[in-house]
Amino acid sequence: MNRMSTERRTGASLPAQGQAMCSPRVAVYTHDYLSMSMTFIYRQLAQLEDWQPLVMTVTTRNLQFFPWKDLIVHEPPRLARLRDAAQRRLFGRVPPLTRGQRRTFRRSLMSAHVALVHAHFGPSGIEILPVARDLGIPLVVTFHGFDASTLLRQAWYVSGLRELFEYAHVISVSEIMGRRLIKYGAPAERVYPLHIGVPLDSFRYVSRPSVAQKVRRGEVLSLLQVANFVEKKGHFYTLRAFRRLREVYPKVRLVLGGDGPLRPQAQLLARELGLGDSVQFLGTVDEDSVRRLMAMADVFVHHSVTAADGDEEGIPTVVMEAMASGLPVVSTLHAGIPELVQDGVTGYLVGERDVEKYLERLVDVLSDDGSMGRAGRDRVEQHFDLNVQTQRLDALYRSILAGHDGN
Repeated sequence: MNRMSTERRTGASLPAQGQAMCSPRVAVYTHDYLSMSMTFIYRQLAQLEDWQPLVMTVTTRNLQFFPWKDLIVHEPPRLARLRDAAQRRLFGRVPPLTRGQRRTFRRSLMSAHVALVHAHFGPSGIEILPVARDLGIPLVVTFHGFDASTLLRQAWYVSGLRELFEYAHVISVSEIMGRRLIKYGAPAERVYPLHIGVPLDSFRYVSRPSVAQKVRRGEVLSLLQVANFVEKKGHFYTLRAFRRLREVYPKVRLVLGGDGPLRPQAQLLARELGLGDSVQFLGTVDEDSVRRLMAMADVFVHHSVTAADGDEEGIPTVVMEAMASGLPVVSTLHAGIPELVQDGVTGYLVGERDVEKYLERLVDVLSDDGSMGRAGRDRVEQHFDLNVQTQRLDALYRSILAGHDGN
């Protein structure tokens, strides 16, 4: 065979077979299902149970962490995969779906009686656009970060967006991202700022001694960051500020969860700064580990920056999780983060790459009496609750379908 198309049933909880099949059904498309950093997509999928989501993808990984019962996978032939990988590496370009892939996904949508397609990330939206448009099925595309920042420097991508925006409805995970996409041609009336949110039942508020109490007692403080080691996560600035923080309060440690291409360089910098055992590199951590780490931490740090290639965050889900857990946050005035973290209320925000100011705010947080963590939990409950945000997504789906039926 020169291609592979498989339907995998992995036992995820879905509506019972006897449930009425005439109810609306959604298909979720993403080119890659799923990297460990895309837990937020899986959580949203699980919340969309009433829509009986059919997942369609080109490649799969981490299925042991993200099982899904109705999963359609169509990989291109091996030579095509090598060619596509070279194009992505050399030009940053995602090639269109092959004729066979389009046929597979079109047949799957028809046989499952799908009413609406929801793609995650701009490139995936461009990929699946011809299939949804040919069938006359509404298409919703969620933009998350790099697809509304660094990729906008690519002419092929901007051209593809123009065509996508003529047909699709757009979800932006932050308001600032939505405004940027409008500048690139997305119709304002079809752009919807919508946070994915976090599961509050999983990330519960942890009652802990305040930072100020631990400082008065001379106890060890734990600073935590959980993030991929890529440029926009700002690990190098955090490490430099942390070294100077130790001069102010020596009994402090930094725990770094996550992996990525810049981890060796971060470890080298930690050695050069003489941080020794005060910095712990944990490598990849799963959701249960993240919860445990947050329960043991005192402060969450996340020095997000705009990368050299323009890559930016949306609103980091892990910061929502930290705030839900009751941790004060020290972060940056970057992308959608100020829509989540209220400077001086739930934590502190400084300019990108400003190590001096970041140090000042780390010192300031030493006097927090616990009020920032409680305010952070309140903030997430009010605006970033996964259940509430999924209800908003459900309402959006129904509104789009109602308008589509009326056309």
